[in-house]
Amino acid sequence: MEPRTIIVSDLHLGRPDGATSAASFAELAEQCDRLIVNGDCAELHHERYRENAAIELARLREVCLVRGTKLELLAGNHDPYIGPRVLTLASNRILVTHGDALHPALAPWSRAARVMRNTFLETFERERLTLGDHEARFAAARAAAVAEWKFEGAGASHSTAMRMLLRPIAAAKVLHYWWNYTTLVNEFARDYLPTAQTIVVGHSHRANMKQIDGRTIVNTGAYSFPGVPHALLLEGEQLSFHRLRMDRFRYRLSALPSARWQLSAASTREGNDRPSAAAIIRPAAQSCATDTPVE
Repeated sequence: MEPRTIIVSDLHLGRPDGATSAASFAELAEQCDRLIVNGDCAELHHERYRENAAIELARLREVCLVRGTKLELLAGNHDPYIGPRVLTLASNRILVTHGDALHPALAPWSRAARVMRNTFLETFERERLTLGDHEARFAAARAAAVAEWKFEGAGASHSTAMRMLLRPIAAAKVLHYWWNYTTLVNEFARDYLPTAQTIVVGHSHRANMKQIDGRTIVNTGAYSFPGVPHALLLEGEQLSFHRLRMDRFRYRLSALPSARWQLSAASTREGNDRPSAAAIIRPAAQSCATDTPVE
């Protein structure tokens, strides 16, 4: 049997509107050999939620440990020191990163967007000569996240339906970000890892899939407003995208995936950086130009 890897994101453990609890992932941990949380696993930045977040994070580690499941945590803007910023799988054919580092303001709809943008750009310019463009980008995102917490006083705020209603310009910025997000992801992947066929992100809280330039971009959604949690399952050379459903207070993969596709052989990129025909992945029932929200 092929090893099974499940990728999720944006649990926001410790926050009332985040994932129910670490214990609710027990069944999901039993369904895989490796569980990757792609950023914003726990609200470790927020003074109000930090203590509970740390407790839930320890419980999640225990949930995976007793089941023999390897837990890997990637950093996001709500837990920027929890782990690495990027992970590659399947011989560099899959790229996993949270996605907050793709925009200088991290979250353009935030009240602290200007502060984050300025901090990001200043840090990036300062660090790029020694760290290189990509590592400087990640360092800048970390610094920008910290700047937001300081701006908010007791830690970064989070979006709710009421706050969106009270700040319609913020809602408009969210929609604009959603519209452009996959383009940002594709541009980053093209530069960072041209061999990547599937790119897995989170951050925007909008679960969806899109084919662009022969790459499949997957967003696994979130457990808090306005997200619908999803997971990407990797088994050998096969990928499938599942909604996560709550059953008896435990998350589990939906029986039927929203899409299923096969990794091709190692990508062969032509001079114009477009993939050769052999490298193109087509998820079931998706065209190369389709942007498919998953609800």
